This record gives sequence, C-alpha cells and structure tokens, in this order.
Amino acid sequence: MKIEYEFEEDIPEYALCYLVNGDDSGIEPEDKQNTDEFMEEFYTLAQEHNGNVVIDWLEEESHFTWNPAFGLACNVITCNIVILVPEDEEEEEQ
Repeated sequence: MKIEYEFEEDIPEYALCYLVNGDDSGIEPEDKQNTDEFMEEFYTLAQEHNGNVVIDWLEEESHFTWNPAFGLACNVITCNIVILVPEDEEEEEQ
C-alpha cells in the first residue's frame, strides 16, 4: 500500500472513538450525522482508488478551536486522514 492522498484536519475529540473504533455509543445522533457527512468524501475517494482510509493522530493533547473540521467549536485533535491505495504492479517489479 502507498499513500495516495493526505489531509490534515482538526477532528472533534468526541468523534474520534466513532471514527477509529466504530463505537457510536457516546455520540449524539446529530454529531454522528455531521461526522458521517464529513467523512463521506474521504471514503468515496478511497473507494474510487480501491483504497482505505486511515486516521492518524498528529498530536497527543486536544486543543480548543472555533473552526473544527465539522460541527461547532470544541476540543479537537489534529489528525492526518490518509488514503492508502494498492501499489501498482509495474512499480513493484522495478
């Protein structure tokens, strides 16, 4: 696998458990919908390239911002959203 796309985003702290583990037990329905809508473009892009979406923390600590990737002002963690795609067979042979 290789990195095809990489995006740096301030992801709301409340959404990370849902995004990484699929656990939506601690997230409000409206917040879950906002998270799904935000991530839809990344999942679509990955699907178009037969790839996967990976979320990687760039920071250990959260910080407050008025401009998170989605939703209202809140504590966020800066993350990389990476689209991994399969290596081309031609590149592997070289």
